[in-house]
Amino acid sequence: MQNQTFLFFALAAAGIFLYHLFTWVRDVLRRRKRSGAEAEAVVDRVEPVEPPEATEHPFVLRYRLPSGAEHVQRFDRGLDGVVPEPGERLRVRFDPADPANAEVAGGSCTGPLPGAPEPKRPGAVARALPRLGLLLVAALFVTLFLVSAQEGELFLPLFGLLFAVTGLFTAAGGTVALYRNARLRRSPMHTTGEVTHMWEEWRTRGSGNDRRRYRVHPYTVRYTVADGRVVHRRSPEASSSPRYRVGDLVEVYYDASEPTRFSPGSPGGGASAAGYIGIGIGVLFALGGGAAAFFTLP
Repeated sequence: MQNQTFLFFALAAAGIFLYHLFTWVRDVLRRRKRSGAEAEAVVDRVEPVEPPEATEHPFVLRYRLPSGAEHVQRFDRGLDGVVPEPGERLRVRFDPADPANAEVAGGSCTGPLPGAPEPKRPGAVARALPRLGLLLVAALFVTLFLVSAQEGELFLPLFGLLFAVTGLFTAAGGTVALYRNARLRRSPMHTTGEVTHMWEEWRTRGSGNDRRRYRVHPYTVRYTVADGRVVHRRSPEASSSPRYRVGDLVEVYYDASEPTRFSPGSPGGGASAAGYIGIGIGVLFALGGGAAAFFTLP
């Protein structure tokens, strides 16, 4: 009974904290999207790609506030890899009370290719699910920490539940990745791109005593789409051994509705593999975590 009471208060405390965090982030976004102002901005300068920190070109916009004052804002990203030209004009949306709370709202270098349909946007439920999943996992983490501090017997069931929830959302993410790449596999546009950077990253696999570090080799690709836009960004795939060298030319397949979404070498190959891997890992986590939570219940 004592453990159940403590668990209730731990969940309540975690829920209250995360609710206030969520409402704060929501209010910041609402001020920009619903009560924000729009202005025409001019690209002041474009900075180079410097992986692994910057895998897209940072750029600086100059625009005027409603008060008439000029504001200069640097964006680390915001064009999904499109390389703007200095002097190019973009639309920017910002919070007048906080001009740094800004986003690119459109421009000639954004959107689908001429004649291509607009990409299908996710519905309200699909947009809300990642946020709900993040809040749920965070609440479980906080609760797990509080229960472990009390040496409660609910630690193992909660730990299993955390793995199960993480697995479900990982599998959902893999499913979304496969769905988004269906059009890329069916009717891709293609061009020739150039590998501009390659570097090493170390990742971890497994958990506990089975945790192992392994090395992958991501790279960036620069290519030009049919309407002349230049895209320069990180490839969606990374292999354990270098697949290309800097300066290599590679066939690039991209979506006419979202020209910044691309696959090197084959239509949707790398992204599809990542989607299947995500589904597989998610299912394993969900089944293993669910079984652990069930069989360790007091």
